[in-house]
This record gives sequence, C-alpha cells and structure tokens, in this order.
Amino acid sequence: GASIASIVRGGGEFSQDGLLRFYLLHVLLVPLICALITGVHYYRVVRVHGGGRTMKPVPKTTVHFFPEGWLFEIVLAILTLSLMILAALFWYDAPLGPHADPLHTPSQTRAPWFFLWLQGALKFGDSLYTGVLFPLVLLLALVALPYVRSMGNGSWLRMSMVFVTAVGLLMLSITGMPSYGIDGSPERFYIDKLIPEEEPSAFHQIGYEDLTPGVYETGTQNAKGMSEPLRRFFAEFDTALSDFQNNVTGILVIEEWQEHLKRVRVILRWPKAHQPEQFSTLSSTVFIYQVEESQ
Repeated sequence: GASIASIVRGGGEFSQDGLLRFYLLHVLLVPLICALITGVHYYRVVRVHGGGRTMKPVPKTTVHFFPEGWLFEIVLAILTLSLMILAALFWYDAPLGPHADPLHTPSQTRAPWFFLWLQGALKFGDSLYTGVLFPLVLLLALVALPYVRSMGNGSWLRMSMVFVTAVGLLMLSITGMPSYGIDGSPERFYIDKLIPEEEPSAFHQIGYEDLTPGVYETGTQNAKGMSEPLRRFFAEFDTALSDFQNNVTGILVIEEWQEHLKRVRVILRWPKAHQPEQFSTLSSTVFIYQVEESQ
C-alpha cells in the first residue's frame, strides 16, 4: 500500500533518496538473487551429472564438475571480465553522463546493451505485460531449466528451450536498438541537439552577458541588438532550419528571469499537414546562470 510505496520511494515523492534505494537494490538484492539461482543451478548439475569423487575407478577421460569443471568456468569468467575491462579502458569511449534527475526523463533515453532485449519487448505491447510479466516468466523458465530431465525427450525439450530463448533474445535485442521501430520527429532530434537538456552544447559556450534579451524569429531581420556570439549562433540556427521540408520556423526567446538568471526558450513551429492554417509547435527551455568569479 501507501506505506510500502513510501519506503520504496524514500519519501512521499520520488527523489534522490528513491534513486539511491533503487541503486542499492540493483547492486545488492539483484546480485544476491542471481547468486542463489546460480547456486541452485550448480547444485542440480552436481546431482544430475555427479560432481563428487567416487571410490569406483573412472575412465581417464572423465572430468568431474568439481573442482575441474567449476575451476575452468571461474578462470574463463575472470579472463572474459578482464578483457571487457581492458576494452572499456582503451578501445571504447563511455564517458559519464550528467547527474540523474528523478523528475525528468531525457528524450533520448536508451537502454544499455544488456537490456536491449527488454527495450525491444516494450515496443510490442503494454509495459505491464512486456516489461514486467514477460521478464518474470523468462526468469522462472531459466530457473526451471536445470529441473528438466536430461534423459530421453527431456534433452530435446531442454535444447529447444535454450535455442528458442537465445534466438528470441537476439531478435528482441535487435528490435531494441534506437534505429528500429520508433522514429522520433526530425524537429525533436534537432532541438535536442541544438540545446540538449542533459549536457552542455555550443549554445552553452555563449557568455551570460552575450545572451541579449529579446524575441528572435528565423527568416526575419530582427537580429539587431544581438551580441556577436549570439548572432553567429542564430545564423547557424536559421541556416539549419532552412533544410527542413515542412517550412519550420524557429523562435528564440531570451528573458531576464531573475537576478543572475536568464531563461532561454527555443520554439519550432510548422503548419500541420492537413490543416495548414494551424501550427504544430515544439519547444525546449533552459536556464543560464551567471557565475560570479571569486576574488
């Protein structure tokens, strides 16, 4: 009920405390559950295939699960993890992003590569079924996999489950890529690139004093009074909008919002396809602070 929701969120509303609690769930509870499932899996492997030493003579080609098989898997996991760490350090650029804001979802949010299959599943239906029930059923199927009989028809059933799961996850991972299934409007992509909400851009390089208050519209001669850095930015803004095929007009609004604080709004406006007399709009707002230099 409400008390459980408050405990999970860390308060009456979702905040940084809620993010911290979800982070702790990911780094503590989820690995613990995975460790328990892995332990049950290895226990079943030992029970079915045998892992202990026996007094009976065994062929020289026999490899016991413990310690030979277990040690081989541990060494293989360590080598794989080491290669991944080296690749992340020297061959793959993955810089840290800005601080997470629990009250704002970035417009271009993407799942990490190991969750692409889940993002792909979310594109096919209601989030309750594809984002909650489907992963739960898949997890239960993986837990039940060691209990499938390895003799007779059970081996075919087990191999079929593994094959179907692997192919299904691969296909869902492909559909989970940003280039598949869901296409955002070019206006949305452009405005996010022009003034991104999560990271600095060329616009943020304009000095606070150079942000001349006013309302500036592309395609007009109302750029008088602009500072030179703002004029160059607005000229690039005007040129980029001329490449759009749906007659997009850009409006830049700069206001003195508070002392040492300016509000900047970028508005894109274009006529609707079947109702040219009406317009669709898209806007983005950022606040620029004046940083006082210490003496």
